[in-house]
Amino acid sequence: MTDSYPACPTCQAQLDPDGTCFVCARDEASVLLDVWPDAPPEIHYAPEPEHADSPEVVAVATRRLPDEFWDARPLHKQIRQAAWATMTHPDAVLAAVLTRVAGMVPHEVKFDSGRGPSGSMNLFACLLAGSGIGKSEASRAASELVKVPHPLGTMDGKADFEVFRDGVGVGTGEGLAEVYMGTKERDTTRVHKSGPFKGDPITEKVRAQVRHNAYFYVDEGETLTKLMRDRQGAILGATLRTAWVGGTLGQANARDETTRMVRSGDYSMGLLVGFQPEVAAGLLSDVGPGTPQRFLWIGAQDTEMPEGDHEWPGQVDVPAWPKQGVVEFPTEVRQALRAQTRQKHLGEVQVDPLDSHEPLMRCKLAALLCLLDGRMHVNREDWHLAGLIWVTSCAIRDSLLRFQKRQADEEAERRLDQKTQEARAVTAAGMQASAAVERVAARIKAFAEDEALTVGAARRKLPGRDRPLLDAAVEHAVKQRWLGLDGNVLTAL
Repeated sequence: MTDSYPACPTCQAQLDPDGTCFVCARDEASVLLDVWPDAPPEIHYAPEPEHADSPEVVAVATRRLPDEFWDARPLHKQIRQAAWATMTHPDAVLAAVLTRVAGMVPHEVKFDSGRGPSGSMNLFACLLAGSGIGKSEASRAASELVKVPHPLGTMDGKADFEVFRDGVGVGTGEGLAEVYMGTKERDTTRVHKSGPFKGDPITEKVRAQVRHNAYFYVDEGETLTKLMRDRQGAILGATLRTAWVGGTLGQANARDETTRMVRSGDYSMGLLVGFQPEVAAGLLSDVGPGTPQRFLWIGAQDTEMPEGDHEWPGQVDVPAWPKQGVVEFPTEVRQALRAQTRQKHLGEVQVDPLDSHEPLMRCKLAALLCLLDGRMHVNREDWHLAGLIWVTSCAIRDSLLRFQKRQADEEAERRLDQKTQEARAVTAAGMQASAAVERVAARIKAFAEDEALTVGAARRKLPGRDRPLLDAAVEHAVKQRWLGLDGNVLTAL
């Protein structure tokens, strides 16, 4: 870490660039960093960009994974090398690799962290950087780096689009399910009674799930949040939240041709979304339903990018995963997860809503790192490395939330000031109007002291600018007992 940021006076941890202590700002009960007595995962602070359009850009660019992560395994070094060779951010390429691999993992490979062997590997991530920085390039580098394994890919490691939809976009909620759909031949239980096919079974084409693997990439996240706010918003947001846990997608309609039904646990999905930091608030604002909790938040602007050319590391083969199986977790992790869940039920701990999915997110990350290392048993290093990704993601997410709250507070204060100024203007105008009415009432009183006169006569005596105030002035003079009003005649009292 750089030495430019001071230590927190409370816990001595390094302060964020905006002066916030990441450790003290978080609820310790919601952060599973003490499964083993190791040093807790820490984030790395990179230099601030020299020119930034907003503090959000600075926050995203300065928080990143430490060298500890990149030096841990050969694959991590290859990912970093690929990022340097393509002039992209290693963290962003890693996020693209993990989400794409999540879409390639056999759908019958699950993990068991103590809740049963049904944990889904489905993973979502947001890449955050300004326009033109390299979010799309990071996704492209990940696709070039990691070969698609058989039977999802061709001999040269490219995706076979019929079985693995690689890098498709996101439309409506129904569209997510549609990616896995196609047509199949179904036996009608009848046979041909004549002709060349006599005796053969009669089949018919029906819509059904025909694939189990997909990787989605959205180049501009603002499109996603707009979709979530429009007519299909409720469907898309709910579908994303369901897909993250591997739940059933789609719906069974009355007509077979419009039915989209992808059963729970019968698919694998990865989703990568590119966001400009300033517009990420659209997704962060969906905290209540639980959408942003299901995303990793990763920076894509590398302020530590090394100079010079860097050699491409070559394509990487993923390990030969079994078609089905269960990734097991260590006893210590299972016990810690169960203990925290029990404490939640008993009301002994309260978890920040944004951290409510930390256990499942960290399990997904640890299981994917384990699979990429060619194993089916998560170890301490997998858990720790997953923690490094998690705390880095939280640091970026929380900093964006602070800026979002600060902007909301400033906007609320601006609106309050505007309302206060408007109220003062109304009050001042009222005071001016009252003074004008009293002035006209005094003038009418003077008229009446000379002689009784009708209201019409009083109106004619007034200059044109005062005549609109006549009725109010007469009413005021009568209330003050300056004048008497008998029918239409004014007399001085």
